[in-house]
Amino acid sequence: MTNLTYDVVVVGAGPSGTTTAREAASRGASVLLLDRAKFPRDKPCGGGVTIRCANLLPFSIDPVVEDVVTGARLKIGNGREVVRDSKRVLTYMTQRRRLDAFLAERAQEAGADFRDGESVTEVERRADGSYTIQTKGGTTVQSRV
Repeated sequence: MTNLTYDVVVVGAGPSGTTTAREAASRGASVLLLDRAKFPRDKPCGGGVTIRCANLLPFSIDPVVEDVVTGARLKIGNGREVVRDSKRVLTYMTQRRRLDAFLAERAQEAGADFRDGESVTEVERRADGSYTIQTKGGTTVQSRV
């Protein structure tokens, strides 16, 4: 059984979790990022990153971009069609396997500790507002946030 203490524990290393972990670590917090899957892992959902989201990141996602979207055509059941064409990039396309691993690396570079293959089995909020997190592997983590 292992006991750990961190300022912040983030459960889930998808785009939101890795970005949260990177932001907290880059601001000086001790951060533990946990994900039940072993990375890199396949994820059937979402391989698109809008230009707006990409522009919020303090680094380029170019290393994992496979294609770009500059337009879209949507046909509605009643026969109507909505078309959006642009000369600019609207969305970057990537594989979640590559994107999530890339973002987890950025979190680690900022100082977060990353433990993949670590399932969380319990989260308990204590009276003082801190948390106790239990993992399937027997690790107990104390966290302020």
